[in-house]
Amino acid sequence: DSKDKEKNDGYQMNWLESQFITAKKNKKKIMLLNHIPLFGGESISYYNTRMLSVLKKYNDTLLIHLNGHEHSDYFYLYHNNNTTFSYATIPNSLMASNNFPGFRVMEYNKTTNKLVNYKQYVCNLTLVIATDKYNCEELYDFQKLYRVSDMSTKSFTEVYNKLRTNITMLNKYLEYKDYVVISGKHFRPE
Repeated sequence: DSKDKEKNDGYQMNWLESQFITAKKNKKKIMLLNHIPLFGGESISYYNTRMLSVLKKYNDTLLIHLNGHEHSDYFYLYHNNNTTFSYATIPNSLMASNNFPGFRVMEYNKTTNKLVNYKQYVCNLTLVIATDKYNCEELYDFQKLYRVSDMSTKSFTEVYNKLRTNITMLNKYLEYKDYVVISGKHFRPE
C-alpha cells in the first residue's frame, strides 16, 4: 500500500532531516549514501519530493551525495529555480551489470573539509578469467579528465556544460560510462 510506504518513508526522512539539523548545529558535514537516486528508475514521487526538499534545505551541510542502483558511472545535478544547488554521483558498481565492476577512491582535503578529486578504478573480468588474477586498474582521474579543480557543485556544473559543448569529452564520458578502456584496449563485457 502506497500510504504505508509513505508513512514508513516519512519516519526515515524525519530521521534523515534530524541528522542534517544536528550536523548543521555542530558545524559538521554529511556524506549521504543512498541506494536509489532521486528521480531514478525505481524512485517514487514522495521520495523524490521529500529528499529533494531536505537536500535543498541543507545543501550547505552536505559534503557529497552518493548513489548506487544504476551500476553505471554518471552524475545528477539538482536544480531549484534554474540554479544548480547540489549534485549526486554514481560510480560503476562492484556488482557487474553489462559492465566491468569498479570502484572509486575519493581524495579529501582535511584543511578545507572538501572533496577535491576521485579516481575511478575498473576490474577487467576478461583478464581475471584469462590470468586467474584479480587486478583493478585506474580508469580515469576526475580532475584530469574533466579539467576541474575539485568536486564541488560548481565543478560538476562545469563538467555538465563541457559535455554539452565538447564532443570529444562527451564521447570519453560515454565510453567510461558504458565501455571499459584498459591499457589502450577497448573491452565490452558480453
